[in-house]
Amino acid sequence: MKKFSIIFCFMITVTMLSGCMVMRSHDHKAVDDFSKAVKEATGSDSFHFDKREDGSYGSLRYIFEIQRFDAVAIGELIEAANKALPYDDTKIGISVIYDMSTGMYPAMFYASNYSDDGTMLDGIEYLRIHDSTNFDYSACDPKLYSEIKGIKQLHVDGGIQKYFDNAGTVWYTYWPELEKITYTYRMNLKTNDAAASIIDSCNSVLASGVSHNTSIAVEVDWSGNKVFNISNYPAADGSYDGSCVLTILDRTDQAPNRKETLLDPSLYSQIDGVKELCVSEEVQKYAEDAGIDWHTYWPDLETIEVIK
Repeated sequence: MKKFSIIFCFMITVTMLSGCMVMRSHDHKAVDDFSKAVKEATGSDSFHFDKREDGSYGSLRYIFEIQRFDAVAIGELIEAANKALPYDDTKIGISVIYDMSTGMYPAMFYASNYSDDGTMLDGIEYLRIHDSTNFDYSACDPKLYSEIKGIKQLHVDGGIQKYFDNAGTVWYTYWPELEKITYTYRMNLKTNDAAASIIDSCNSVLASGVSHNTSIAVEVDWSGNKVFNISNYPAADGSYDGSCVLTILDRTDQAPNRKETLLDPSLYSQIDGVKELCVSEEVQKYAEDAGIDWHTYWPDLETIEVIK
């Protein structure tokens, strides 16, 4: 038995050294001044530091593993990150993940001092909330973000937005200074009813921009490919009156068996207040062959642009 134990331990050691088995550390050491400051300010009972890696737009992306779903702790993380930001134009992003105890670490949210197009902000003013409804509803509680201060640009995955709507969350209660909200929905191409329900969600979130005078963008994709997107249309004075810009792309190569759904103009006819329309050549041809005049759907339509 003793000989067997020695051989077993030797095999485990060799396996780990060869890279076939990965043991995840509970909390890694800080790698620079920023990660050190954030670690010291939050404490290991709230967050574990995982690693730093290169992010988009030349940014540095710091990954932290949340230890408890607590609004105060999340607020303290963002506050500490703001205080630790370098004084130069370094783009910093913080990705927060959580342990499902199954070897999976889904992303919960991402916060940064630059926008989704790479523009530098005055601090950590951008927040993207990922959809965790397929993993752990504990990570979906709207109140978890209530203690974060100063968010001006918000990006929300549509699946979790529906959960938030049901909870009665009003983003402007948390961040009255919101300037832009982007929603991303995943289209279910199995039924037209599922696609139509997304249209209803689009109308709902676009309407919220009117009452709060906020820039709203809605992106709808299928299998990672954007199908269409909508944004509210600013008036001359910068306000929003409910009109919008709609762009419909051709994704039939990605879903040939759902061509009728993706190209059917009537699917988009329920979108309110389209003022500018951009459509792919395939969508426009489909409409012309069907004898459809876009102005029938949107009498106030001003421009139609056919894109390749």
